[in-house]
Amino acid sequence: YIVTAAHCTVDKPNWKLLYARFNEFNASSTDNCTILDDNSEYCRVDYEVEAIIPHPEYDKNNVSRPNDICILRLATDVEFTDELRPICLPLELEVQELPIINETFTVTGWGETENKRPSDIQLHVDLPGLDNEACSSVYVVANVTLTDRQLCIGGLNGTDSCRGDSGGPL
Repeated sequence: YIVTAAHCTVDKPNWKLLYARFNEFNASSTDNCTILDDNSEYCRVDYEVEAIIPHPEYDKNNVSRPNDICILRLATDVEFTDELRPICLPLELEVQELPIINETFTVTGWGETENKRPSDIQLHVDLPGLDNEACSSVYVVANVTLTDRQLCIGGLNGTDSCRGDSGGPL
């Protein structure tokens, strides 16, 4: 299974999500494999998506996007290696007790850069966790309200996630 954002997968009439790709770091490279320092290699691999399962309460028309989460069920199990491992997700109770404010979170993605085009190379940025009330006061102009089940992870000094990073890891 893969966790992503529901808005990346729901109500997309002109395309069908066929595969999830692992170990891809440079989309412009024609090489399927990356050579490691010890001369071993790991290769990108595609897994067929068998089912798209959005949260039952996801509402694409709600600008606040509560429940914007989706599970992709793969047709086969992922073969884990030293370079490809699952991310263990905490339980809801554990999340509620985690410190967020002023903690550092890493966002990874292929989103737009300063030239307004998607990156060919997978990028990452470290961002601070922010107080939901402070975020809500910023987003009020867009009529967005954060719930206590959403995190506010913000960009400072021109660094942030951007269009195209949605659904990626945090």
